Amino acid sequence: KYLTGHWGGLRHELESAGVTLTATYTTDLLGNPVGGNTQGFRYAGDTAVDIHVDLDTLWGLKGMRLDVSGSWRAGAKDIVNTFTVSQIFGGETAWLYGLALEWPSLLDDRLDIRMGRIGAGDDFLASPLYTAFVNFAFDGNPGSVPINIPSFSVYPVATWGLRTKVMPVE
Repeated sequence: KYLTGHWGGLRHELESAGVTLTATYTTDLLGNPVGGNTQGFRYAGDTAVDIHVDLDTLWGLKGMRLDVSGSWRAGAKDIVNTFTVSQIFGGETAWLYGLALEWPSLLDDRLDIRMGRIGAGDDFLASPLYTAFVNFAFDGNPGSVPINIPSFSVYPVATWGLRTKVMPVE
């Protein structure tokens, strides 16, 4: 079930306490055999580490959670373009992406507050359809939005902020 095993039972103890650790690696292997300014073969990679703390389980804070995430990106590109060819190309360095507290079940599940270091693209202009593409113009969030609105933050670059959702009626 886990690539690195159960760490002598430590993973189970952490999860029972409400702490979940996750690490993922994503890569795009892309080639440009003809056309463009240059030809070649490159890769882009993203190593992500996430810590999810269920503060309800850990300390009894109803519905509250803490999320901490980071990203380390590497890669190169061969096509000079407004939008990068690979969605995971960009920000070739290590980043603290998220550091956020969230209360998704306030006022009988009618109020959800998230604050800290967050990305606007996690909550706005997101669609499961976007994960079907490689190119930054379509994948993740539409690439034109953060290019034309610099304050609109998207993964792997977040900003400090506050987001609320209100559901006044079912």
